[in-house]
Amino acid sequence: MKRIYLDMCAIQRPLDTPNQIRIVLESDAVLGILALFEAGQIEIVSSDALLYETSKNPLPIRRDHAEEILSKANVYVALTGGYR
Repeated sequence: MKRIYLDMCAIQRPLDTPNQIRIVLESDAVLGILALFEAGQIEIVSSDALLYETSKNPLPIRRDHAEEILSKANVYVALTGGYR
């Protein structure tokens, strides 16, 4: 099964204001990836780095959104480089 690692910018993209076509297309792409995950066709990878970035986000709606996605991850990469 394919594993997908989304950086924090990608995870947050669906929450951005869709005032440019690029933002709309990128949002649709991320939502499509999440739909594939929900359908069991891919695995989402989380990491210590993503959890750290999430914890530093001052905006509750964005922090909650990222936490929800990362909590569902099938694979976790620790800072030591090992998979869990």
